[in-house]
Amino acid sequence: MNATFLSGVEGIVYKDGVLYRVSSTGREPVVFTPGITETDPVFTASPAAAITTSNISNWNSAYSWGNHASAGYLTSETDPTVPGHVKAITTTNVSNWNTAYSWGNHATAGYLTATPTLNQVTTTGATTTNSITIGGLTVATNLIYTDTVNGRVGIKTLTPGVELDVIGNIRSNSTVFTSLTATQSIRPNSITYLRFLNSAGTTDVGRYYDTGNWVIQNGGTFTDAGYRLDVQGNTRILGTLELGTQSAVQGGLTLSQKYSGANILGSISSEYASGAMILGYGVKGKTGVAGFVSSYDNFSGYKTALRIGSQGTLSFFSSITTNLTPVGSDLSLTEVFKIDNTGYVGIGTTNPTKSLTVNGDISIPNKAAYRDWETDRKSVV
Repeated sequence: MNATFLSGVEGIVYKDGVLYRVSSTGREPVVFTPGITETDPVFTASPAAAITTSNISNWNSAYSWGNHASAGYLTSETDPTVPGHVKAITTTNVSNWNTAYSWGNHATAGYLTATPTLNQVTTTGATTTNSITIGGLTVATNLIYTDTVNGRVGIKTLTPGVELDVIGNIRSNSTVFTSLTATQSIRPNSITYLRFLNSAGTTDVGRYYDTGNWVIQNGGTFTDAGYRLDVQGNTRILGTLELGTQSAVQGGLTLSQKYSGANILGSISSEYASGAMILGYGVKGKTGVAGFVSSYDNFSGYKTALRIGSQGTLSFFSSITTNLTPVGSDLSLTEVFKIDNTGYVGIGTTNPTKSLTVNGDISIPNKAAYRDWETDRKSVV
């Protein structure tokens, strides 16, 4: 194919198998740069690949609604400004408000609608089945104080040290404690005893001291004299009274009233070594070891004791002298009379070998009695 070149005309012509670029200044062959290739586009790489038939159906429906501008739809919109307190609303707030809504209308449910005084909340004697929760209550200038952190209540104290800490007296018209666990206790604080009054609250009838001793009496002056149980008045025991322990460490029962203060004359006690019973006058069995101690402070009379042995023996002891002896001090008593479990009687001896064994002189002022003895040919050893 031949081409005619027109002067002043620019373009591309093909002549004699060569492609020329033609301009106003002449012509020049077009040189092709080898290596240029072309690739057809991949459809799946186009956003159009995600278009579904549902999309097309929806768009057709939207088109059928008409021109939004002529139909009155908004053509522009400005977002509202949200106040800071609204932005602070959390999902927890919303949950709490929904919970409060579930409680019902406060006005119709009987809730308080204003801050009232205590007298407006309830009247004397009024009751309620609802729970009342009070946190950190202080009443009448620290008269009652609640420690909500440690679960304690103080009466007349702002620093309760236990679950109920009372500075003052406690009175109850019914049972105060039905039971106590191993970790619970009733104990005095700054005082040395718990005080018990009669029903009128006018007379002391008992005290429990922090030494572990009980004193029970009807009024008067109370003194902790060192006894686990000190009762002034008649006492009745319906049941078994055990003194000491099964190992016979020491037990005792005072028979007489106190004489001259805290001194005890008559007593029944046990002997530690054998468990024998001791009926003493100014004497009682020694605690922890065998022997006797004084039960009376500086008693000037003779100390005597009747010992009922565990082997069926009966012995009489005497102090021989009247030396003053402090209460609780050791006593040296002499066994002057004994009856053993065979019926032998010993005087001045602890080991009788005959019906009557005498260690010492015998005075028989009635000679007739002596002659009868000789006539019957009784032996004297």
